[in-house]
Amino acid sequence: MPDREDFSVLASIGSATEDEAGYSRPFVFSAEKVIAASGSGSHVFTITDPYFAYIPLLVAISTQGVYAFTATVYFAGVEFFYAAADRSLCLQCAALTGLQLENADTIQISLTNLSASQVTFLIAVQGAKLLMSVGG
Repeated sequence: MPDREDFSVLASIGSATEDEAGYSRPFVFSAEKVIAASGSGSHVFTITDPYFAYIPLLVAISTQGVYAFTATVYFAGVEFFYAAADRSLCLQCAALTGLQLENADTIQISLTNLSASQVTFLIAVQGAKLLMSVGG
């Protein structure tokens, strides 16, 4: 199956059929979150597109410097990852087959700053969004 600019091959790994171009598109959600020393905070991304199903493939979190932290990632209110790191964290979601988020679902990233300094976190969620059928 050839690679496509519209990301559809990645979204349909293992498929025996050839999808039409435009079937899937990449998406990226990103944000910055400032958390006080030894504090906690969350950022929520909400799906607001009724025409596409979103499939997260990667969650990346980094700090602006070398600071220890913990992160918990929730998809549609269900905890999927908990990890600790310093500087950066990259969570591969592609193995979570069947994970599909739809309109009004959320991606929540909860962070705990383990350092004695205020820290700015950079958060990114990348994946593919698939065109949903209309009319059932």
